[in-house]
Amino acid sequence: VVGDVVFINTGDKVPADLRIFEATNFTVDNSGLTGESEPVKITGLCGLQGYERPTEAKNIVFLSTNCISGNGKGVVIKTGKNSYMGQIAELAFSA
Repeated sequence: VVGDVVFINTGDKVPADLRIFEATNFTVDNSGLTGESEPVKITGLCGLQGYERPTEAKNIVFLSTNCISGNGKGVVIKTGKNSYMGQIAELAFSA
């Protein structure tokens, strides 16, 4: 549910799009979403910080990505078809 606080640990699958506010050695595998082979370090710092795409933000993790290491706490900002992954799936199936 949007607004819920979620705790993510090593090995967990991210259950929704989250804005991370606390992170300890937190990395996620975004390869299913972006094709990027390298894990992304999530610091919990606000904003895109010079990056252009939401997938490059250091305080956002996405539905169905996996926590590779560390842990983090975040607030649910989008779920299901409203999530970043959900929007991509909707585009793929509407074509």
